[in-house]
Amino acid sequence: MSPLERLDDVPALLESKSVPGLTLAYITDDDADPVTHVWGVASTADDRPVTTDTVFRAGSVSKPVTAFAALRLAADGHLDLDADVNTLLHSWRLPAVEGWQPVVTTRMLLAHVAGTSGWGDSAGYDDTEPPASLVDVLEGRGDMPALTFHALPNVMWLYSSGGYLVVQLVITDVMGVPFPEAIRKLVFQPLGMTSSTFEAPLPVRWRAVAADGHLDGRAVPAPPIKDPAMADGGMWTTPSDLMLLARAINTNAVPEMLVGHPVERRMGLGLFLNDYHGVRWWSHDGSVPGFECHLGGAAETGFAVAAMTNAPEGASVAGEVAGLLGALYGPGRPAIRPLTWDGIAAAIRMNNHNLKAVGTYRLPGGGEVVLTAAPPDKWGQQGIELTLPGQPTIPLAWPVTDGRWRVPGFETMVIFDPPDGLRFLHGGQEVRAERVR
Repeated sequence: MSPLERLDDVPALLESKSVPGLTLAYITDDDADPVTHVWGVASTADDRPVTTDTVFRAGSVSKPVTAFAALRLAADGHLDLDADVNTLLHSWRLPAVEGWQPVVTTRMLLAHVAGTSGWGDSAGYDDTEPPASLVDVLEGRGDMPALTFHALPNVMWLYSSGGYLVVQLVITDVMGVPFPEAIRKLVFQPLGMTSSTFEAPLPVRWRAVAADGHLDGRAVPAPPIKDPAMADGGMWTTPSDLMLLARAINTNAVPEMLVGHPVERRMGLGLFLNDYHGVRWWSHDGSVPGFECHLGGAAETGFAVAAMTNAPEGASVAGEVAGLLGALYGPGRPAIRPLTWDGIAAAIRMNNHNLKAVGTYRLPGGGEVVLTAAPPDKWGQQGIELTLPGQPTIPLAWPVTDGRWRVPGFETMVIFDPPDGLRFLHGGQEVRAERVR
């Protein structure tokens, strides 16, 4: 049944999507207590039922919490949102690009307009040795490449989990305490969020109430391993606790979260903003291996909802349930399309165009050039590799636009002219090659 029409249909929806458990909470106005519902099991390994106390990993719903903390720090006069972060950091510095040092502010990072890299969240470390510190992660000694720049700062919107890790470092450097303690002081304690933590590994006292993530139908408990990358996706919480955050957002405790950034008006500081049927919705989804969740609300009405699941297939479930509750108890069923999906769609279109360049081309001198598709990365995107006559294969740098690659370490550009042309451009000189197969 889609869209979902009543809460009685949720168990059937969970079964059809192979989602073990779901927990949700909603508020109808700024004075209402959260209403909660639970279904299913926290883990298929022992059939523990989901309860209102079960904590789920929030994924990128951690980002609004990080933004709330930074804005509280700014409101207290301890953080200038528009200062160059390199003037705030003392444990690390944002890197220069070919000798040019960009000026990046906390405000840019919170709105994903700093141009910093890091599309996906950390996958965790399983049995591998985790990095010792967040600086190790930012410098590429974790499970993500070193943080760098993919776009010019303050020009365009580019989702960046890495940027939120820089905000984490700003908060800890300014406050001088570990990140979980900083969030506890700035967010959890003031709002009364007693069932939320950023601690990693998850402390023993939390494990009895923690849901297991599920991958390929198998329960995956939280690993007892330190992960210093927290701000972008490391929070564990309950929907009831998220309603306390939502009420603070709806009542303008930190007004700038709901103000669209000039570079991208659909992006507040830590929240996506959507106007639909005369209602301004704010939202953020969370996706981390084994968990999917949704947080959203409409500040003008005081309505908010959070839904958390423990399986990858739970993304559509969380969205459908949130939509149903908006229709039943809020200002209407929202049609929220986060900017991330626009970015994913654009990346897929560009990737599909680039893969059309795969083939063999003949240079004017008779030599053959081969473009091959690299193996997919963990998001399914494929790069392009170049093989020149008599040379080993070299991966081309990810293109900044359709069919235009840079050769790493060289000033040469490789340009695909569909359907059969290939050009090598350097210093005003151009060499053309034609497809032979």
